[in-house]
Amino acid sequence: MSDQISARLQVLEDKQDIAKTNGKAERFIQTSLREWAYAKSYPTSDHRAAALPTWLHRYNWHRPHGGINSATPISRLRLDQDNLLSLHIQSAAPMASGASGNASA
Repeated sequence: MSDQISARLQVLEDKQDIAKTNGKAERFIQTSLREWAYAKSYPTSDHRAAALPTWLHRYNWHRPHGGINSATPISRLRLDQDNLLSLHIQSAAPMASGASGNASA
C-alpha cells in the first residue's frame, strides 16, 4: 500500500515540473509584471497592491488571451447567463470599493 502511495505522490510531483505548467505560470508572471506592476508608476507599494484586484478582474473577465483563441479565461467555465452575471457582479464588487482610490493614481 505504501508503495502505491509513494508512486502516486511521485506522479503528482512530476506533473508539477512539466514545461507546460511552468510555461503558463511564467507567462502569467510576465503579463502581470508588464500590465499591472510596472504598467504605470504607483506612489507606493500599497497603491500597487490596491490596483491588483482590478487588474485581475480585467485579466480574467475582459482581456482576450491569445493562447485560448482570444477568449477570456472565464469563458472556459461555460457558465450559463445567470451564473455568469452573478459571478461577474461578485468579482467586480471589490473593484468598486478600490476604484475611487486608484482613479488619480
